[in-house]
Amino acid sequence: MQMMLSYWPHLLMLCVKCCGCVTTLQVKFNANNSKCIVLKPCCSHLPAMNLGFHIGGNEIEIVDEWPHLGHIITNRCDDDADIMNRRNCMVAEMNNVLRYFGKLSALTKLKLMNLIVWS
Repeated sequence: MQMMLSYWPHLLMLCVKCCGCVTTLQVKFNANNSKCIVLKPCCSHLPAMNLGFHIGGNEIEIVDEWPHLGHIITNRCDDDADIMNRRNCMVAEMNNVLRYFGKLSALTKLKLMNLIVWS
C-alpha cells in the first residue's frame, strides 16, 4: 500500500498549484472536460484507490483510458487501444474509397489506398 500512497504528495501539490492559478489568474477549470488517469505498474495486484479530488468545487473523474490529441492514453501504459483505434480509422477510410470511388479503375483505387496507408 505504500507504493500507491507515494504519489499522493505529488497530486496534492498539483491540486494546490491549480487552485492557486485559479485565484491568481482568474481562470476557471472545466472539471467536466478534465479527467485523471492513474498509472499503475503492470505487475501491481493492489486495488484501485478512489482519489476523489476536486477542482473548483467539481470532482475530477477517474478514467481507465482517454483520447488526447488523437491518441488513446490508458492506465495500463500500452498501445493496444490506440492501435485498434488507428486500425479502425484506416478500415473506415478504405471502405470510403471503395464506396465513393467504386467506378474508378482498380489501379486508381489501389493508389488511393496506398495514400491512406502511408499518410
